[in-house]
Amino acid sequence: MILLPLIHAAGCRETRVAAERPRPAPVPFVGSVVDADTKQPIAARVYLQDSEGNWLFVRSASDQGTAWPYAEAWVPMPQSVERHTTVSAHPFTVDLAPGDYQVVIERGKEYLPLHTQLEVPAGEMSAPAGQPNPAPIERTFPLQRFSDMASQGWYSGETHVHRRIAELPNVMAAEELNVAFPVAFWTTSSAKAPDLEPSDLRSQGPSPFGPREDRGPDPIWINDRQVILPRNTEYEIFSIGSRRHTLGAVFILNHRTPFTQTVPPVGPIVDQARREGALLDLDKHNWPWSLMLVPVAKVDLFELSNNSVWRTRFGFTQPGQALPPWKEFEQESPGELTEWGWLEFGFEMYYALLNCGFRMSPTAGTASGVHPVPLGHGRVYVQTGDRFDLEAWLDGLRRGRSFVTTGPMLTARIGDQWPGHVFEVGADDPKEYRWAAEVVSPDPISRVELVVNGQVEASVTPEATRTKAGAWRWSGTGSFRLDRPRGDGRAAEPAGQGAAGDGVARSCWAALRTWSDQPDGRKRFAHTGVWHFDVAEQPLAPARQQIDYLVEQLETSLEKQRGILPAAALAEFVQARAAFRDIQARVSGEDVSQRRPAALEADERFWLENMAVWHRYTVDEMSGVLGKTPDEVRARLQTYDLLETDPGQVRPANRVAIMPYPGGRHPRRGFLDGAIGPQRETKFSVFPPWSDGSYIVADVPEAVFCNLGLIYLAHTHIPTLWDLQDTKLPAQEWQRLENGVLRSVRELPNGIRFDVTITPLSDHVRMELALRNGTGEPLADVRVQHCLMLARAAEFSLGSNDNKVFRGDYALVRNPEGNRWLITSWKPLGRAWGNPPVPCLHADPILPDCPAGGTSRAQGWLSFYEGTDWQAEVDRIENLRWWEATPD
Repeated sequence: MILLPLIHAAGCRETRVAAERPRPAPVPFVGSVVDADTKQPIAARVYLQDSEGNWLFVRSASDQGTAWPYAEAWVPMPQSVERHTTVSAHPFTVDLAPGDYQVVIERGKEYLPLHTQLEVPAGEMSAPAGQPNPAPIERTFPLQRFSDMASQGWYSGETHVHRRIAELPNVMAAEELNVAFPVAFWTTSSAKAPDLEPSDLRSQGPSPFGPREDRGPDPIWINDRQVILPRNTEYEIFSIGSRRHTLGAVFILNHRTPFTQTVPPVGPIVDQARREGALLDLDKHNWPWSLMLVPVAKVDLFELSNNSVWRTRFGFTQPGQALPPWKEFEQESPGELTEWGWLEFGFEMYYALLNCGFRMSPTAGTASGVHPVPLGHGRVYVQTGDRFDLEAWLDGLRRGRSFVTTGPMLTARIGDQWPGHVFEVGADDPKEYRWAAEVVSPDPISRVELVVNGQVEASVTPEATRTKAGAWRWSGTGSFRLDRPRGDGRAAEPAGQGAAGDGVARSCWAALRTWSDQPDGRKRFAHTGVWHFDVAEQPLAPARQQIDYLVEQLETSLEKQRGILPAAALAEFVQARAAFRDIQARVSGEDVSQRRPAALEADERFWLENMAVWHRYTVDEMSGVLGKTPDEVRARLQTYDLLETDPGQVRPANRVAIMPYPGGRHPRRGFLDGAIGPQRETKFSVFPPWSDGSYIVADVPEAVFCNLGLIYLAHTHIPTLWDLQDTKLPAQEWQRLENGVLRSVRELPNGIRFDVTITPLSDHVRMELALRNGTGEPLADVRVQHCLMLARAAEFSLGSNDNKVFRGDYALVRNPEGNRWLITSWKPLGRAWGNPPVPCLHADPILPDCPAGGTSRAQGWLSFYEGTDWQAEVDRIENLRWWEATPD
């Protein structure tokens, strides 16, 4: 049984009375909360206020029961007050002086709140010593359930919780919350790793609940439907060293081991979180580091309802940054948002980031335990199927098979799929999709909207019906098209069902949202997770106004970090800026890294044959690479007689077929935000001998690290040494030599030069990288990443490592039948590995330390094998001692 010293009515205020005047005896009051239909006792949240506005707390009337008073408000706001007691499914009691009382009883989100008055009549004066107290007043409070989401497979949770673990069995029962992630470890300083000590942010002084607990990583089951995931960490940085400087908060949810790192930079904690399968939750969209965290930390969750959204009066009215210019937000006064204005600010930030390709799923958090708000006031419901399954719930939370709510229950499907589904859309697939939604709300339903790429695609003012329980229900259907141009991404007039398309399907995302207007002018809302529609060669892009705003906000934040953050932390802001700038360049059509106009006719013919025949580019793709109109490309293809040319007609007879990669088409299938603006000068394609339609893109080198840092990267992701110095490396091209040999020479600004030679031979491809140290100082820890990207070779492109083998210095990938193989190696090898989301295969060398003026080398192998005895083939290759031979 959980015990807590309780505050009760008799101790809530001081009352001075004359000694000679007897006072009325306080009357014991005993209340019970029951389900109105089943008549069974239920846990609930109790508000009790006397006629003078004083808040009173109740206690349990049963030895088996519990009652937890709540009065937390770490940031004092006199008009934002939350005073209640959560009681278990047992009678509760309080001693009441004669008078009138207001009683409000609530239970989670699926019961109608009960508002009632209680009158305690004046009775006898205080009983003499030894005489019995007045008889108690007893009353039963029936609560009416209006929704049973669990019966439909939906279970609720909250991801920003500051309640102690000892409180949660009681509080989760009263709030009908299934999953809670209480913060165990917390820090507010860059100089201090997260720990269990009470926070110094509490304005009332040290927490009465003492230190937080670390109960280990394993779930704590309250019952078969309610569970506490006890190991969670919050980094909430308000100081850098001894200097007051705010960055913001991020949560690491459900990790396995404690975090001992300080931040910033965030890279080390992100790496640990990923290794342990934890989730990263973005607390608020307007923290100074929020826009950095999204691309750098690859945040999983975005709080659509965060800890500024309360049951009581909205308190944090300042937006904290310039508002998005494409929308007008509800404000109390200039610069002072209403609660709905704050929520819509969050929606618009979420939509803009989704449009940039950052796939975060929605969640909700309250910071109950710190802020004046009940646990689960904003919550996320996740679909798990016929029964509650924790792994399915966590998977659904990560994928967005969910909806967030502060009131209404909103369930919806598109094409018979729950939110979180990714539709892979082919050119010949249907372009129209139907949606169906149901809303059940304790209040009249004001609006239901379908949002596509941030635009309101359909808007319904529901004709809702009243349910037997007294709630409001609406259900409806509609459709939308993937081939409808959506302009600049700003809110538009609803398209309406049947709006025409232009026949060109485009990647997009969709979600549904609803709200109910409250008598006090506020709104309670619900918002589904996101359905994604991926159309090949039609990447999602934000509106120009959206990406310009995001870049501007990030640059503003970056400038505020200069001179305060250490270099490694500042580099993360630079990395994020580069990611957003690349999106900005792509949207504006200024992505010159992918545009390579051919100056000479011979070059133009080569690249057109390369793209049209070998890589099978579309006319639009070729147009983008060459900087010509589609009609000009078609005319050139006809002039060079390339319209009907087949790869078999031009494939070399005496060597493995390789070609420089043309660029303009991303060589990856996934993890695209980890390779923005891929440079074509390091990439070549190798074509399997048994296929004319597939190819593997080799990136040699993809990245070069040494004791100086990251000195080269063949795309934009982690800032290089040159990014941090605002030095841009010039674009280059492969030198095309006789017999299909490719050579590349890159000299860096500090004098380091690397030469790459790719030699296609009769049965394999030889690769050599020579790094010359022209810095005047020795180079150490020289590590090189070489990436073989498999997305365009369907038989090798499984999105896992199940089709890969790593043996000694060799990395292999096979087809589903296991009779066709790609084999690669580098000597001396550092690491062989695969990255399933890309998907890709690596055999990455470590070069010998290189003295000033010296050269270090690595040798590479790439071949294809048809057969099943791959081990014998690897042994055969190794016995050739190929790395000692010079390619003929």
